Amino acid sequence: MSVIARSAARVAAIEYRIECVAGISSHDMTFAVVLASRTAIWACADRQITDLRGPKYSSKSGVKITCIETKDGVALLAYAGIGRVRDMQVSQWAYRTLRGVNLPLEGSLEHVSAAAQRRLAPLVLRMRTGHFFIAAAIRYRKHYIYAIDLLNQPPKIIRHETRTRNEVRIGVAESGAPYALRHEQSRMKGIARLIKQHERGVVSAELVASQLASLNEAINERAKSNGDNSVSPESIVIYRHPRSKKSGGRQWCFDLAGKPYNDPDALVPTVVSGFPLSELADGIMGEMLKRMRATPADATPEQRLAAMPNDETMRALVARIPDKPDEQFR
Repeated sequence: MSVIARSAARVAAIEYRIECVAGISSHDMTFAVVLASRTAIWACADRQITDLRGPKYSSKSGVKITCIETKDGVALLAYAGIGRVRDMQVSQWAYRTLRGVNLPLEGSLEHVSAAAQRRLAPLVLRMRTGHFFIAAAIRYRKHYIYAIDLLNQPPKIIRHETRTRNEVRIGVAESGAPYALRHEQSRMKGIARLIKQHERGVVSAELVASQLASLNEAINERAKSNGDNSVSPESIVIYRHPRSKKSGGRQWCFDLAGKPYNDPDALVPTVVSGFPLSELADGIMGEMLKRMRATPADATPEQRLAAMPNDETMRALVARIPDKPDEQFR
């Protein structure tokens, strides 16, 4: 039986609606925001990582988003709370729990919630902190915000629905949520308007991403002014266009000055109908780099192309990829 509860918007005339999906604040929470519109979903998360082993193991290298693609939809699952257990970030853990699990979108979220109840909830209760998952999703041509609070026993998935196709739904998670809701409502409304303009091809995805990074920077500054160091100025922004002429998506990393930069270690893990796409991409890239390094420096373009992995090599790479779910923290 489904554990997903519905929350319907009551107004139809506004352009955007914000949901604060986290119920409490904690110094360990950090910041995440997700947005869902008619044709695209967006997520932005700061990069502060809280490690259960103590402050000296914490860092600003977090990738607190997981991309989940299924036959009936796509979701960007972000979180605020515990960032890493042992040497595994929670985004990678969520990805591994869905490896080999070919379920519809809401079934996939329920699967993550059940695994979190077994593996994360005991840590949350022991640490007396909080942990919240939020997701922007498009499913069956409708857009939603989902929320999972591990302090609820058992955790219940809340689905925030829209009543108009043109509404931009925004979900914000603690500890940055109070600053966002108290001081940054106009900025978030502006971002919602930009997303609508991006759907019409008026503005670029880069502009929307930069404004989300600016929101994260503003939250960081307001938090620091209150002695709260839980939100880093660095951020990751990702969007997906599951259905439109802009089908696909992109990811950006922003530094503490709000400038985009490349970070090959910050790719958002992606699972597609249970298939671990990120592990395949890592395997292909590793094989290509190995072959390129073994190619003579004066090799012709034809020789370099001939050195690329063939079908047999690709099949061997796929065969080595684990295809079973794994909810252990390693």
